[in-house]
Amino acid sequence: MKKKNIYFIAAAGLFLIILLLGAYLIWAPKKSALKTTAPSAYQPEFLTTAEKQSLGLPADAKVQAFRDAKGGLEVYKIIKNDSQIVSDPSQIKPLSSRQK
Repeated sequence: MKKKNIYFIAAAGLFLIILLLGAYLIWAPKKSALKTTAPSAYQPEFLTTAEKQSLGLPADAKVQAFRDAKGGLEVYKIIKNDSQIVSDPSQIKPLSSRQK
């Protein structure tokens, strides 16, 4: 009799766990495997003539600017041709010691 009660309690506990797991799988919020958010539109920004002069750069140079959240200049890149313009800031990599 005592053994029968133990089996009954174990079976009821297992059934309850399976029931709760099934309910979670049914009603849990669905997470999409693919991100559907559109990428933010990044507009390249260039230094003004006054900023170039303050950095000692030629006024006719094309210089792309990367600014911090407050608008201060963080990094700049001198552009020699339009293919060098960075259109996605997440793809910026640090220069290796071999790059000149």
